[in-house]
Amino acid sequence: MLALTALVIVVTAAALQRAHFSPPLWKTERARVLFIGSSHVGNGIALAIPAYGPEVAVLHYPGMDSVLALSAYRRHKERWPALAVAVLELDEFVLLSDIEKSRKADMSSLATRLGLEAWDLPNFPEEPVRLLWRLRNLLMGRGLLLMQPDLRLSTPAVLRRVHGTSEVFAVSSSAVVPSFPVVFDPSKGRARVEFIERLKRTNVQDNIDAFLELVSLLYRCGVQVVFLTVPTHASYTTVRPPEWDVLLQRVAAEAEAAVGEPIPWWQMRTNAGFEDEALYQNLDHLNREGAAKLADVLKPRIEELLR
Repeated sequence: MLALTALVIVVTAAALQRAHFSPPLWKTERARVLFIGSSHVGNGIALAIPAYGPEVAVLHYPGMDSVLALSAYRRHKERWPALAVAVLELDEFVLLSDIEKSRKADMSSLATRLGLEAWDLPNFPEEPVRLLWRLRNLLMGRGLLLMQPDLRLSTPAVLRRVHGTSEVFAVSSSAVVPSFPVVFDPSKGRARVEFIERLKRTNVQDNIDAFLELVSLLYRCGVQVVFLTVPTHASYTTVRPPEWDVLLQRVAAEAEAAVGEPIPWWQMRTNAGFEDEALYQNLDHLNREGAAKLADVLKPRIEELLR
C-alpha cells in the first residue's frame, strides 16, 4: 500500500510538472506573437493564454533575467517560423537581477526545463556534469526521483489567491506556482524593492547588453519588437527607486537607437483599472483575474499589430 501511494504521488507530481512546464505556451509553431519575460509575464500573460488564441505564445521562467532570455530565444527561435511580433518585458527585474542568485541551487533543472544546453547558460562552471548526470538518469527512467523542482505544490489558500479556486485540477496548467511570496501585503512594498536589490547582478551592464542584443536579433529576424511593463500594485509602484525608471528609459532609448526606429512600449505599471488588490497575487505579480483583465487590454493591440 505504501509503495502504491508513493507511486501515485510521483506520477501526480510528474503530471503537474509536465502541465506547468510543457503546455503549448511556447512550443507552438503557429505563434505569430511571442511574449518573453520573467514570472511577471508568466503570471500576467500565461495565466490567461487561452484569451489570446493560438497565435500567441509565451517564453517565460521565474527569475528570468535578460541574459537568460537571450540564451533561451537563441536556442529556440526556429520553433516560431511565423513569428511577426515579440513582446519583451522591460522591467527593473529583467535588467537588474541575476538568475544565478535566485536559482543557483537548481540551474541544471532550469536548463532542462527551458530546453537549454549547459553551454547556453552564462557562467556555468560545474553544472554541466550535474546536468548530464540528470539527463542520463531521466533517460533511464529515474529522473523524477532525482529532480529538484524549484516550484512547490500550492496550498488551497495560495491557489485561491492566484487562480480564484482551490481545486487543483480546475486550474489546468497552473496547479503548481512559483516559490515567490504569494501573500498580498500592502506593507511589503519596500521589502519587494529590497528583494530585487539582493538579486542584483554584479555587472548590470551584462543584462543591458543582452537585452539590446535580443532586440537587435529579433529585428535581424524580421520580427517587430514591443516593450511591455506589466501592472504592479501602488504599494510597490510608489516606493520604487526613481533611478529604476531612469534606467528603463535609457535602455529603451538605446534599443531604439540600435534599430533606428521607435519601439512601442506598453507601459501598464500605473494603468488605470489595475488598482484593486483582488487583481494581484502579490505586489508585483498579477493573479488569474488580473491576467484576464490585462488580456482585455492587450488583445486589441495585438490584433492591430497583426493586421
